[in-house]
Amino acid sequence: MTSFKKWVVTWWEVSRATYALPVLLPVALSGVIVASRVQFNPLLFSLTFIGVGMLALGSYMTNDYFDYKSGVDARKKEYLNYSGLSHIVYRRGNPIVTGRVKANSVLYASVVCFILALLIGIYLTIKVDSLILMLGAVGFLIAYFYSAPPVDLSSHALGEILPGIAYGPLAMIGTYYVLSKTFTLEIVLISIPVGIFVSLIRWVDAIPGYEAHKAVGETKLTTILGRRRAVGFIPLFLAVIYLGILAEVVAGILPLATLLVFLSLPLAIKVVKISRESCGETNRFMKAIPLILKCYVLSLVLLIVGYIPYMSRL
Repeated sequence: MTSFKKWVVTWWEVSRATYALPVLLPVALSGVIVASRVQFNPLLFSLTFIGVGMLALGSYMTNDYFDYKSGVDARKKEYLNYSGLSHIVYRRGNPIVTGRVKANSVLYASVVCFILALLIGIYLTIKVDSLILMLGAVGFLIAYFYSAPPVDLSSHALGEILPGIAYGPLAMIGTYYVLSKTFTLEIVLISIPVGIFVSLIRWVDAIPGYEAHKAVGETKLTTILGRRRAVGFIPLFLAVIYLGILAEVVAGILPLATLLVFLSLPLAIKVVKISRESCGETNRFMKAIPLILKCYVLSLVLLIVGYIPYMSRL
């Protein structure tokens, strides 16, 4: 049992399941919105949730595999050790670089995740229509080629933006279509600030690795801008998110109860304060990473709660 527990803990960390669960919150939000509008199908929702989850896990593991191959995560490990943050290297670092698993094991596990996502996509295509397979194919291409050569989207200008597109509009609109076979202005517009929030998490997470990314020639936006200017964009991201939701409520597109999301604003302000005071310096800026994740999770949960009263209409 001790060995099995160790195996489970190791693969939970390797797959970054802790991070995969939050990016599935947009799928949950989309499901709640459907449940407040039309008949809700629990089976189709569950399969969609698992399918997107498999794509997320597969993406995280291929990211670790190809970052190990490119050497960028080895450079991060050296830098963080040099900065006196060796505990972060083990807890958050690439599991291949830190010696927890073998490279091929991570690659094979990602393939299994992608195959499971494909099987679910085929079933949903049969039950709904061919558009589901097309949306799933786009999701797979982003998930795999986000890190895989020769494309390696994560290393270029869209590196921080694509996760937001994948887990925001693509996941939410796709989920809504699976459950309702239609699109609405509401789901399109609410998916935009959600997607920006996901991109912001990736943006904040990329800043501490600036030196490593720059050393291997990556041209993602945070690398091009540099630490200080990248940090300066964080309050802009947050302003667009909160003001966007407020505007959609005022316009009557979102229900009034979704203004509950503003209860997470103190966390957002704290993220801005920490990031500005640190000026991107790794030791101090690292505190902003778990905080922005908590802010995102709380915001999505509050949006979900905001829709729950409307489910009683069914």
